[in-house]
Amino acid sequence: MTVHIFRHDQMKDHRPGHAHPEHPSRLSAVESKLVFDDRVVAVECEPALREQLEYVHPPSYVDMMNGFRDIGGQIDADTILSTGSVAAAYL
Repeated sequence: MTVHIFRHDQMKDHRPGHAHPEHPSRLSAVESKLVFDDRVVAVECEPALREQLEYVHPPSYVDMMNGFRDIGGQIDADTILSTGSVAAAYL
């Protein structure tokens, strides 16, 4: 069985703050422990299309998130977006 790890360096542009559990170093930590071979394969992913996001999110939610694309901001008590967060989410 082969496991595909979908990744893109731009995913690390989601930077909600160093103390936040979604800090980009978590991705680096996981990747550093993986052994990529014929059983674990890294796949460089492409951004999702809006149409694909709307399979799982209402259009109003996608619109709201796109509104934060260039400015970042705090969505709620747990969700903090940096200027790279929306592009990272599309990946």
